[in-house]
Amino acid sequence: MNNDFFDFERALAELLQDAVVFVNCRDYVDLDGSAAQDPTLVIFVIANDIFYWACADAMSVTTSELPDLYERWKADPTWGSVEWCCLKAGMRPQTPMEKAMREAGAWSDALEALPERAPKGCG
Repeated sequence: MNNDFFDFERALAELLQDAVVFVNCRDYVDLDGSAAQDPTLVIFVIANDIFYWACADAMSVTTSELPDLYERWKADPTWGSVEWCCLKAGMRPQTPMEKAMREAGAWSDALEALPERAPKGCG
């Protein structure tokens, strides 16, 4: 995708409106490791229960990652953001999620190439 023509504001607005992403804050740290000024806003993708049950998970998304997330979500509003989270995490979703994605025809070669998820829970 050519980011020169990507409408970041529209994409973010659509992802926020559909509750694919949310905004929260995080402490900003300077390169020397010291805390700097006020916390900064961060965009997170909702990733609840993708990898483990009962985990309120979220994955931060950078401006360079936003076009890929948006395109996957536009192509498949149900499973596109899940696929994006799996690719970012570098692992498959938990077994029931994988089964549901396969049944929905949303399983891709990229997901197939990922390793099984780490056998640990959240927290």
